[in-house]
Amino acid sequence: PVDDKVDVQSTNSTSIIAHLMIQGSALFDQNRHNCAITAPLLTMNGDMLFDANSHGGGMDLTATTIEGAGELKLSGDGLRDIELTLTDASGYTGDIVVDNDDFILNFMNDVNSGGSLVVLGTTGQIILDRDLTFTAATINGNGLANGVYDFATLNAAYDATFVDGGTGSITIIPEPASLGLALVGLMACLHRRRG
Repeated sequence: PVDDKVDVQSTNSTSIIAHLMIQGSALFDQNRHNCAITAPLLTMNGDMLFDANSHGGGMDLTATTIEGAGELKLSGDGLRDIELTLTDASGYTGDIVVDNDDFILNFMNDVNSGGSLVVLGTTGQIILDRDLTFTAATINGNGLANGVYDFATLNAAYDATFVDGGTGSITIIPEPASLGLALVGLMACLHRRRG
């Protein structure tokens, strides 16, 4: 388990960790050149800050499966790229947080997450070339209602957040428990009307 700071400093390195388990809080701090972390299983029992700073290159985080409820916060400066690949995020109920820093987040595959997307400001940018599904999303303090938002709609409302030329979408589908509660409430209203 990781519960500390990890400095990723080697030149153009790739670290493969069979099961990366985050406990408490962890900082992955890239200091030089490009680096990548690949984890077939990423368990988020705590919060992780993945930080690409101005002294280095881009950072890649790849998880075949991500699970847990800890926050995955992405940060950087100097317009560094962070590439994020989450093959199976259906068991992940935490927040993916795009910090208000000078960096570009690129989702490398379609993502279907059991958690939410939180964009904290207008300086962290997202390349939206994939279809992303979350249970909730907040962009620059504005919550998105349930539904499908294509790139054009998002770019019109949040031009500074989304890099021009995108082709993807963000879909908001409530978590099954919330949907179930809404259905129970609807059934109770219908039953009450009949009686």
